[in-house]
Amino acid sequence: MHPDIEALRARVARQRFRPRALVTFLMASVAVARRTATGHPDLVRSWRRGMLCHALLLPLVARIFGCPPQGRALWLTYLWQHGDLYLHLGLNRPPDARALRSTVTLPTECTLLRAYAAAALLSGCARPRRALACGVATDILDGFLARRLRQQTALGALLDSEYDAYLALAALCAIHRRGRRERALEQAIALRFGGQFVMGLVVFFTRPHPAAVGSTRAGKLSGAVQALALYRALGAAGSASQAGPLMRLAWRATAVGAVVAQGLRYAPLDHRSRGHGHRR
Repeated sequence: MHPDIEALRARVARQRFRPRALVTFLMASVAVARRTATGHPDLVRSWRRGMLCHALLLPLVARIFGCPPQGRALWLTYLWQHGDLYLHLGLNRPPDARALRSTVTLPTECTLLRAYAAAALLSGCARPRRALACGVATDILDGFLARRLRQQTALGALLDSEYDAYLALAALCAIHRRGRRERALEQAIALRFGGQFVMGLVVFFTRPHPAAVGSTRAGKLSGAVQALALYRALGAAGSASQAGPLMRLAWRATAVGAVVAQGLRYAPLDHRSRGHGHRR
């Protein structure tokens, strides 16, 4: 973690998470990101190239998924994504290393594409199952590439978690648009991502060292079960029957397992508190 961010994090904890302290933390984090960008011009050039390529790619993405190329969800996602990426360029480093990579890696670029599949779902695309399948495919592919090419980064792990949540929530919105409600599935997804998000915030601001970010086997199982359920529910309107009690139990149980597994990852303080890396 950047020393300035470490100091800001400690200050927020000392001020007991008052709103003013949190606002100060966010503003100072932007200043740290700007200094990081100034000190790494090659990385910034890589970020700008990616921004241009994605802008040219969006009309093709819209055509593949059957949504309007000028749709607000696609372009707002594009702007939010590259702003978020710029702010976190300081995480573009291998696990347990301080030196930044000079370019945004191929696995991370693959992760970024998942956000556009989610945006297509959010915009009410004509081919929601295709969008969900492509999003899930990038989730599998980015981890494989990161391990195969030895390009794991803290940035990739962070974005992977963000876009997993975005894809699932966008798929739920698409299901609602088709006149369906799967309350058990909604609860399971809210528990999986909401629980992990809250735990991550608590650990970030209360532990003396940053916690590892990454997936667990229970999380992967929960993600696979939920992805299959979302794909099923995104069928033609009115064609799918309500899930049975065993399926609803499986959704909830795997979500609880994912939250517990993530909690156990955060629990051991001593041997994880010395900068152990971020995995996908």
